[in-house]
Amino acid sequence: MIQGGIGMNGGQTKSFHDFIEHLVSSSSPFLLRKGLPPEWKDISLHQSIYQQNPILYGLLSLSEKALPEQRERILFQLLRSTWQHFGQEQRNILQRIVSFLCTILHPDQVLRVFLALRRERANYKHVRHTILRFILNHPQALDMSKRRRRAVVDAVEHALGKNVARACFRYLSSSDTEKQKYLRKNLLKYHSDPERVRKIFATLYRQKEEQNPSNENGTSYTETHQPLVKAFAFERPTTVTATNRGEIAAAIAHLYGNSPEKKEMYLQTIETAVAMEAERVPHYDGKVVCILDASASTRGYGEREFCCLSQSLALTKVLKKVCPNFTLLTVGGEGDFPEPKGTTDLAGPLITALETEPDLVMIISDGYENHHAGDLARVLATLKQMKIQTPIVFCHSKFSYADHLELRRPAPNIQEFSFWHQADFAELLLSLWIYVGKEDSLQAAQNYLLKKLSQWEEEF
Repeated sequence: MIQGGIGMNGGQTKSFHDFIEHLVSSSSPFLLRKGLPPEWKDISLHQSIYQQNPILYGLLSLSEKALPEQRERILFQLLRSTWQHFGQEQRNILQRIVSFLCTILHPDQVLRVFLALRRERANYKHVRHTILRFILNHPQALDMSKRRRRAVVDAVEHALGKNVARACFRYLSSSDTEKQKYLRKNLLKYHSDPERVRKIFATLYRQKEEQNPSNENGTSYTETHQPLVKAFAFERPTTVTATNRGEIAAAIAHLYGNSPEKKEMYLQTIETAVAMEAERVPHYDGKVVCILDASASTRGYGEREFCCLSQSLALTKVLKKVCPNFTLLTVGGEGDFPEPKGTTDLAGPLITALETEPDLVMIISDGYENHHAGDLARVLATLKQMKIQTPIVFCHSKFSYADHLELRRPAPNIQEFSFWHQADFAELLLSLWIYVGKEDSLQAAQNYLLKKLSQWEEEF
């Protein structure tokens, strides 16, 4: 018997799901006009998500596809808010997220956030710490101080206070014990090299000898973040073939198309690659039922004959590793590596899946329903009338990023996701667990993003 579950697609769940989609789609600018407070059209959405879960809100900036304009907003929202009611562990995580954002954003975006904080008169301890750490430790601090002198001066004087900042500038050339003590208390705790700090401040306050400081390492301050941005996102191939969409799918495609004597070699390759990918993607202990389309419509042509199905199978094998309560229902072919055949009856298995009362039902398909077209849409419409709120999603298995899906939507009223490369798995599963919206699934998403943040810190 199919029973209605908890409302998992509204309220908080819908907000977090909407927010992660917003992060990758909305590129409206964060504006700072002369004499006016910052302008950002989506302020209410950012504030709402921050209030629900500040840690997860900040960590979602680590989503690979999050736009720089949205990361800039997250940095501003984190810094403009008080952290007094957080425990030390939470404050440490928030500071780590802020450090990540300051590293990966364009320096001009970071400076704009600092100036926006000045406009709002937000000067908490974490704001002061962030501003001074960023400016004094930037690898091209002298170039930035020269080319954005007014903005950097405003940021420093907001962090320290105008009188304190200018006193520090005067004391940097003094050997007086009390003045050095003053510097250590207010400034040098953010950078331990007094000579470097003196050069930066001399540039900011236009001391004659530092009016034309040379670029450190010959690099502009506007270029320092670019290698980090490139390293953060996995680079997909521009020319797509049957075997460059990830190691797992490539091995499965070879398994379909090669002689039996190589079977064991490809099986071992698949097992190793799946284990490695399982370490990279978010895990979830909830009950997940997957309907895999292995019908005749998934068979391609030429070298693409098994591409769609091989990538679908690659995803299901990773899911089996990372979801202890995972169930697979296959439509069409049979076995671990089914031969594409038969009709695309997605509606029947969906009803079977819902009878187990899962936390999530995901349909993985090429999108062509060649058996009683419209059945899936009608079943979903009936489920809505019955107020069955179990999350159901449709995951399009594509050959490349350029695939068109207009004619591959058997049910327009279902939440859709897509993937074509193995590198898409992590972001896909992150979106799925957030879409589930239960406490344990959101915690799974948060744990994954914390792990990703730690890996970033270790590498960079």
